[in-house]
Amino acid sequence: MTETTAAGLRNLKQLLNDKMDCLVACAAFVSEHSTEITSLLTDLQNTNRSQMPTLYRKLTDLAMVFDFCASATPADFREKTKEALSLCEDPDDRDECVDMFHRVMLHCSEKLQASIAKHPAWKTIQGARVFDPRQLPSTEVASKANYLDVFPSLETVPDLEWHMYTTGSEVAEGTDLATWWSSQEQRLPVLTKVAKTVVCMPVASVDVERFFSAYNDLFSCKRTNLTDENLKLLLMLKYNRALLA
Repeated sequence: MTETTAAGLRNLKQLLNDKMDCLVACAAFVSEHSTEITSLLTDLQNTNRSQMPTLYRKLTDLAMVFDFCASATPADFREKTKEALSLCEDPDDRDECVDMFHRVMLHCSEKLQASIAKHPAWKTIQGARVFDPRQLPSTEVASKANYLDVFPSLETVPDLEWHMYTTGSEVAEGTDLATWWSSQEQRLPVLTKVAKTVVCMPVASVDVERFFSAYNDLFSCKRTNLTDENLKLLLMLKYNRALLA
């Protein structure tokens, strides 16, 4: 073992002895407050659900968590973090931890806001809320004219259909929006076509990446003569084989 390595281990041991309470508090904070980010990223990869209209709410909820925690008192943190902070014997260590938590969450908030501000599809993400009846009260004014610049196809929707939708539509929490809109095809035939295009819009590149992987599996060096049509049929069988069982 080199002298440098030995010195590093001694410093680490000293740190663990002197700052154990602070390290435990930091571990609790990371564990609890990374849940929102992990949950959101996992949810975005769930391509079985239509998510575009709810994406705005998820991102703004995450931003609110960051903003709140950036100035929260020790009593406002989640239970494990709060408990770990209460076990810090040195008040200075506790204050140092809280200050570090504030700086971390402020940095997260600034990074998220910067990403949102420069996102090329942010107006689409904002406007898509209007196709979720549960979010209609939260939209500024549910006037069709307010969304024509983002969704020009709304121009084809009769005013009566729009009025019926914005004043008399309800959907239970947890209901898949694509399924709900399919049930509205007779009541709102034109609007349903537009809405289903929006709510089924992918919000991540997961599907594209999976398709490339699938194409690599199918279009191997032993299948270089596959026609486009046969490749399409093989891909369809690959993704729908469960229906054939």
